[in-house]
Amino acid sequence: MANVKCLICGKIFNREKESCIKIGKRYAHTICAEKDNPGLAQEEKDKDAFYQMVKSIYGENYNFMMINKQATEYIKQYDYTWSGMTGCLHWFYHINHGNIEESNGGIGIIPFIYDDVKKYYQDIYKAQEKNKQVDIMRKPVYFNIQSPRAWERPPRLLDLED
Repeated sequence: MANVKCLICGKIFNREKESCIKIGKRYAHTICAEKDNPGLAQEEKDKDAFYQMVKSIYGENYNFMMINKQATEYIKQYDYTWSGMTGCLHWFYHINHGNIEESNGGIGIIPFIYDDVKKYYQDIYKAQEKNKQVDIMRKPVYFNIQSPRAWERPPRLLDLED
């Protein structure tokens, strides 16, 4: 049994049966964490999505210690976000089909592509915002284009045989 006390509301619950978020070394109900600090709950979701992306790229036996160290270093040093790093990995490996063998099991590519990926996703967002007003269910417009006429030989004006 993994009974723990909620950090926020103080109620005891089973962390294996109820949805919870780990905050430091303690646990809190997901609902309590979202009410108390919505940014914290979103950060935990982004962090979980990042590790799910890493697991999908490198497989189940990825080097957690190395990737965790690199990720926390990028967050502290460059102010990267978990969702930004997830987007980088998705863009590099799934969209651009980057080579996994060249990575040596790490995420060292992120500082080199972060700005390009950020611009890529911003362009997608701008295009979506621009196309919100476009009605794609319009009726098609048909044009009647006549077929080209066959070339006719011009009439002879002079008869040279006479």
